[in-house]
Amino acid sequence: MRTLTAKPALNQPKPKAKKDFNFWMSIIIKIQGYICFVLFGLIFVYSLILPTPFAPLFHLNDAAHTYTAQYYATEPVINSLLIWAVIGCAIAALYKTFRNHERRIYYVSNYVYSGILAGYSFIFGLVTIVGSALINALYLTIDFTAVNAELESYHYDDMPTSISLPAFGYVLGILSIVVGLSIVGTMIYKAIKGQALKKEIYNKPAAAPVAPAPAEAAVSEEGK
Repeated sequence: MRTLTAKPALNQPKPKAKKDFNFWMSIIIKIQGYICFVLFGLIFVYSLILPTPFAPLFHLNDAAHTYTAQYYATEPVINSLLIWAVIGCAIAALYKTFRNHERRIYYVSNYVYSGILAGYSFIFGLVTIVGSALINALYLTIDFTAVNAELESYHYDDMPTSISLPAFGYVLGILSIVVGLSIVGTMIYKAIKGQALKKEIYNKPAAAPVAPAPAEAAVSEEGK
């Protein structure tokens, strides 16, 4: 008597993949280059906005160019941040070119590129923090009592005695440093994982030779 076996139910939910450390590292590696590109782009936009708090100085009767000189003193810092941001975006744009987002084993070129991107992110973070601090220090050198008195005579709003914009630069700088350190962590992870993968590939036992079928063996004996 033939026994009936139960058929597996259709549309059964697939078991969820375990989200372990390797899973999260693969996600981070895939988006690392894009994070750098977006972060450097944000610093570029931030650098363009930095001179805005100094704009009211141009409304003053500044025959001696005392106040406008304080505005133009910010230009070297801002131009440096803009140049750093543009170069950083160009380096980050090469992330996919070197296929760092998909290689299971990193080659020398991948490590060199990752080292450049990590070092640049780290140093650029420090540059952004220092640049923001310099802009803040330049702003605080303004004689707000005299400036605001003259602005009021022209019916303009007073200049605030402090600005919060540099704090945004500090946050961006810290994030850039963190991203640089994360790339270093990725390089270490890839080095360890790559060595384990190489051992698995090279130490894999060779397949045993397949014995000929009996008929084939007989034919070969008759041929002799």
